Amino acid sequence: MQKRVRLSDARFIKRLEGLYPRPSNWPKTTGIDPTLRKVFPALQAAVATFRPYVSDDQKAAFDEAWRDYRCSTKRDVDTQDYTHYLNIGSESINALGGGVSLETSRTGS
Repeated sequence: MQKRVRLSDARFIKRLEGLYPRPSNWPKTTGIDPTLRKVFPALQAAVATFRPYVSDDQKAAFDEAWRDYRCSTKRDVDTQDYTHYLNIGSESINALGGGVSLETSRTGS
């Protein structure tokens, strides 16, 4: 099992390089969604490979963590939604079509 854990860890880390554990290459605006969708199949395969080795008493927490990673709605029926990873700031709002920065809307200026 130890080897399987290391293999799954390596798969995750390789696919999320620059994003996790340190976000050294995190997109400045809303660009994280396509990046995470691109690596999703490999991460899903790693999760499916590792899940049988998770103890029964930890499976619910494991499944919840995977669901929370891949879906901001935290509902099993939803597949992928990464809005919970967006950098919501003035650049992101402008990229999403908004014209008011958060700083302006917070201060009322």
